[in-house]
Amino acid sequence: MAPLVFLLVFYNHWRYLKIDFSLSKYEETKTNIIKSFVLLFLTTTVVSLPVIFYLWQNPGIFLTAGGSVFDNAAPFVHIFNNFKQIVSKIFLVNFAGNNFVSWPVSIFLIIGFFKELVHWIKRKHGHFSVAHTLIFSWFFVMLVPILLSADRPSEASVHMILPPLFILTARGIWWFIDKLNKWNHLVYPHQHKHYEGLDSGPLLALIALLVSIAVLEI
Repeated sequence: MAPLVFLLVFYNHWRYLKIDFSLSKYEETKTNIIKSFVLLFLTTTVVSLPVIFYLWQNPGIFLTAGGSVFDNAAPFVHIFNNFKQIVSKIFLVNFAGNNFVSWPVSIFLIIGFFKELVHWIKRKHGHFSVAHTLIFSWFFVMLVPILLSADRPSEASVHMILPPLFILTARGIWWFIDKLNKWNHLVYPHQHKHYEGLDSGPLLALIALLVSIAVLEI
């Protein structure tokens, strides 16, 4: 499924260049990006050659490995159960749970997820944001094999979607701190006549939040 993420990001980036760049700059950048993606493809192919050669010599391993939910009598029930397993592995159900994201962090994950999803869907500049396409295509595309697996989701399989979730969590935290900073500027305008950056109060709140999360995780 991973090459699909690559193709979606490539197409989105191509559209972005065509819409936002002038014709001369578009032609120059198009040439450079084709060279870059060709180099990426060749590098990936060379690195993957041992695996490709092994699967070529042993096709039975690839064809019979694992299984899909469609081997099951009730595939949609199994997909729903897999989804519940993924949610339980990502979010902390109780304080003794061994989950990837603790409950305070999950609040920021939910905020960041929906905020950035709305931003992505709106296409403010006439095209999808390339960065958002990378994040959400990574999450949704790599979620498919986990949901369709005949086995219960393992921690190793859930790891595939953690990087975009962590990025979205960081966006949720930054949104909260940015709102706090704007509120601070509004309440105390006389302190911010010549300063538009992150104030000491919200900065300390951010540091305290990150330290608290680290202590909680430990």
